Amino acid sequence: TALVVALAAGTVAGAAPASPGVFQYVAHQVQGTPAEVAAAIAEAAPAAGFEKLAVVPVGSPRGCDFTAAVVAVYQPEFAKAVLSANRRTGPFGIVDRINVFEDEKGVHVSVVNPRSTLRTVLMEDEAHSALIEQHLADLRKLVLGAVKGEEASADYGQLRKKGHIGRTMGVVAGGPFDKKVQEVAVVGGYDWKDMASRVEKTLKVKGPEWGLSLAYALELPDFDLVVLGTTGTPMDTNSFAIVGAGADESRAELACPGMAHAGAYPIEVVVTQEGVTIRTRIVDTMYRMKMFFEDAGKWAFMKNMGMPGSIEDEIEAQVQAAVDTYGR
Repeated sequence: TALVVALAAGTVAGAAPASPGVFQYVAHQVQGTPAEVAAAIAEAAPAAGFEKLAVVPVGSPRGCDFTAAVVAVYQPEFAKAVLSANRRTGPFGIVDRINVFEDEKGVHVSVVNPRSTLRTVLMEDEAHSALIEQHLADLRKLVLGAVKGEEASADYGQLRKKGHIGRTMGVVAGGPFDKKVQEVAVVGGYDWKDMASRVEKTLKVKGPEWGLSLAYALELPDFDLVVLGTTGTPMDTNSFAIVGAGADESRAELACPGMAHAGAYPIEVVVTQEGVTIRTRIVDTMYRMKMFFEDAGKWAFMKNMGMPGSIEDEIEAQVQAAVDTYGR
């Protein structure tokens, strides 16, 4: 295991690729079922300097016999550094998602690649490049120390030369990340924990269309905020069907290739205190879809234009239910 970890660290020790992918493989042909592997990674998290938030079940598309699970973790020191760098955008980049999924080729583990996502979330701030590289190395070390399989390091998903995401066909969601962080609810008061607990409670009620419900709650009192993760089926399975193999043609003949993108979820809902105002925020849902599913292609986005807005409506309704009880 020590040798595998050392090799993994060497894999990311050099310069980052010019166009990193949204996801990065860590291991293939992993021993165990996705549920067993995910549990092993979650159990190993504390010893590797991470805290487990949740092991999140993933929906299997209709007609698909394969399964997947996402392990949500966070690294406290890394989170503090990211939040200190940008308190408004940082909360959307501090939870790591490790995707354990299976297909005809076996069980695989991949991570949401901080080289890509943090570059977007922190809006090209190169001052944090070393921090991101170390974090990716730590994340890989966690996985490779917990699983038995063949080490991998290939990126996949959308490959981007820069963190800025432009508009598709000149009209579909693009722009600086900070402009895509939007207010779902704004209330007066000083007790952000009270509001956060109410949002947490209403997010637990499964959404009627997309099945969205609470997956984890990460409270960060030093920054007066909580990050809540929400996900559900059929949101995830519809997303997998739309993206398919994405840009990876080698997966095109698989039964349900889109499960390689399961690390895109849960979605972050942030409740935070700013002066005498408590704000609940999400990232514009269409924009967030582009962050993780852009390799589906522009026509896939154009044909499914209504889905992101509908997901956003479901989250907003859940948050509004919390607002309706606030102050009572």
